[in-house]
Formats: sequence, C-alpha cells, structure tokens
Amino acid sequence: MGSLFLLFTTSLVIAAVNGEQPKLSFEPGMNVNWKTDVSITCIYKAYTNRDPPDFTHNNVAIASPDSGYLAEINDGSRVSLEHNTAEGMSVWTIRSVTAADSGNILCMVPLQGISPTTPSTTLSVLEPPSYTVADIAATPDYTSAEITFTGSDDATKYKCEYKTLEEATWTAVDEVTDPTCSISDLTPATVYSVRVMAGNAADYRDDITVGEGSFTTKDNRTPEMLGDVTVTPEAYNSSIVEISWSLGSNTEKGIAVDSVVVVVNGNEVEVVDAADMSVSVDLEGGAGDYVIQVFGKNAFSEEGNEERSVVSHTVKETTAAPTEPPKPPTEKPEVEVEVEEPVRGLKCADGNGYNVKEQTSGAEVSLKCTIAENSDLEPSNITFSYDGASSLDQNDLLKSSGVTVTVNEDDRSKTLTILALTNSHQGTYKCSVGAEACEYQLIVGEEVRGSGATTTA
Repeated sequence: MGSLFLLFTTSLVIAAVNGEQPKLSFEPGMNVNWKTDVSITCIYKAYTNRDPPDFTHNNVAIASPDSGYLAEINDGSRVSLEHNTAEGMSVWTIRSVTAADSGNILCMVPLQGISPTTPSTTLSVLEPPSYTVADIAATPDYTSAEITFTGSDDATKYKCEYKTLEEATWTAVDEVTDPTCSISDLTPATVYSVRVMAGNAADYRDDITVGEGSFTTKDNRTPEMLGDVTVTPEAYNSSIVEISWSLGSNTEKGIAVDSVVVVVNGNEVEVVDAADMSVSVDLEGGAGDYVIQVFGKNAFSEEGNEERSVVSHTVKETTAAPTEPPKPPTEKPEVEVEVEEPVRGLKCADGNGYNVKEQTSGAEVSLKCTIAENSDLEPSNITFSYDGASSLDQNDLLKSSGVTVTVNEDDRSKTLTILALTNSHQGTYKCSVGAEACEYQLIVGEEVRGSGATTTA
C-alpha cells in the first residue's frame, strides 16, 4: 500500500542576538507527527568566523560516536548536520521523524570565557497506533454489510476499506470513531474482502500488518422449488393436515429463503418462517378435493413468478373409519346371492348359510355378508371372526396387514377383503349380527373340497 501520509518540514530556529552580553533565544518545544521532516537551526551571530554551534540529543552530542545519529549524519540518508562558520549558524535536519527522535535538544556554543544561556527545546513525535485491528466480523445483507471489530485505546479514528476478490483497488468508506462501520452499494451474492486500520492525529501506519476479513452478500435470486412437500392428516380423513417441506436445492445453491407461503384452492392461508419446515392447516371446507401449493419467498421474489410445489389432497366422508384407509376399487372375486324372499336375516353368499372359497396364494378375495332388506338388523353392526391358524375377532383381523372391512348401505352388506392371501389366512370366517350368523371356509392353494364350492380368479 502506498504512503497515506503527507510529508512536510517543520523548522525551529534557536537564535542568538547581538548585544553587549550575548544572549540566545529559542522555541520552548516542538510537537510534530511522525514522518515529518524537521530542521533545527542554532544561530549566534556574535560568534561568527569561529567554531559554529553544535547540538546534543538527550545530553549526547549528535556528532559523537556515542550518538545514534553519527552513522546517519555520515551517509546523509536521513540525518544531516550543516555548519556555517561565517554566519555562526548550524542546521540539524531529520527527515521522516519517528518516536525515537523525541527528546531534549540543546544548542552548544563553544564560547571562550563567555557563558551565554544554552538554548534548548523538546521534540515530541506522535506516531499512529501500531495495533493490528482484530476480530473483524461482518453482518451482510443483499447490498450492504455492517462491520464490527475490536478497537484500540490509542486510536482516535478507524478506516474501513473493501473490495471484491477480482478487484485490485480498495474502496474506503467514511472514517469512524467507534469500532463499527457500514458498507453500502454492494452487489448481491458476491464475496468481499474488508480491512480496517486504527489511526490518530498522526494518521495511519503503513508499516504494519492490516487486519482483514471477508463476507458474502446475500443471494438475490428468487427461491427455487421447495422439496419433499408432504400433506399428512391429523387423523384418518381429518380436515386438519400437517404440511411439511425441505428447502431443497436452495440450500445447496446458497439461495436465501426467508418465508414459505401455503395456498389452498387458490387462497393464501399461511405465511411462516422457512426454518419452521412445517405448518398445521385446517382445510375448513371439510370433505372434498384440495389443491395445495407451497413456495418460498425472499426480498427479491416477484408475485406470480414463484416456483410452486403442487400437491393434491382429498378429505373423504366415511360412516365408519377403518384402521387402514380404504384401498382403490379393484376387480374382486365375490359370491353374491340375491334372495327375494329371505328365510333368514343374514346370508353368507348362498341360501345354505355355508360357503367354501378357494384361492391361490397372493390373490385377493372378498367375503361378503348381506342382511335382508326387510330385516331390522343393520349392516354396520355385522362383525367378523376367524378360526384357523389362530383365533381372531374383528379388531384383531383389522390389525393384520392388507385386511379391510367396508359397509355398503345400498345393498345392506358388509365385506371383509384380504388383498393378498397367504397360507396363514386359511380357515373359517364367521359373520355375526344379533342372533344371526353364517360362515365361510377359505382354502388357500388346495383342491376344492365339499359341495357348493366357488373358485375365483
């Protein structure tokens, strides 16, 4: 980094004036900033054409071997000492002073038999802090950032500068007196370097390591489609559903998602923090079909341009909720008997009250029990039980995987459906309601036995 400081020359004249008794007058002190050029002049005109005045620094003659200035005087790189015998004058020049040049300076006049007042002055050099600013942290937004850092007791001002990784030149912001600065007019989704220097009245140092940090402004792209959108009813066919999601590709690409909007059948119903990852929604319309849209938003989203995830959901009306949701209708082997004048109130497919059904393993089978139209019995009150590999009542049956029970009020029936037969399903199934009962015998993968058997595909 190039020099940040202006060099200027301060001159101090320690002068003697003519008079019957020689006297010397001088400046009482000098306060200068580092890297200033200083010239100190001592004149005693009453002592012309003799040995000129000389100087001491902290009681050591500057031209003596004990002085730290002798080598610099000899090579003239930074310090020079000029004598003018004819004028009785000496000039001591120090270029680019530092704190080490501070001290008491005397003008020594080699008079013989005369003791004039020895002129002196004090040189005080103020240097900038040598502190490297630490703990630089940034809180970025889309086009701005707040920078904080740890200050220094000997600093009275701070300078913040920033640039992109591609830029060669640093851009400075206004100087601040507190350990915080603001940067504006940034480009979204961009990595920036930032550095901070501590200074005072002597300005800033250019010979120390400068404290640096970096940050990335927020991404101004609108969110992409959310992932893993799921609608889960609170209970079977409940109108209260839990809608959940993931941020999907937005996380991988660093795209900010500030909020998530839920739209049901075209109406916005919820706006929540994206970090919540789910929200409970009451589908107040009750039973029916719903189109649910879920999408993310940030400060750069434009209405109508959102990438929306769309999920369909249906709330059904049911008279009796099974432990498993009903399966889609399929072609099922059924044995039905229509009786115009029923002798009994409950029938298992035929008038004998007994039926044998045979199916191969893996097939689907339905066992249907029907109540006569003129019966006072209700089909919803029919229960099934099983006696075979084990003894199970209806509740136990419905806990089995792939077993459902449905009620049809139109034909006053109740049907037990087994979606995929195994050998463990073989046995006797009994329908019961009130004092009425009938039975099925189910054979899996065996030859038909007995009369009245029906084989289903």
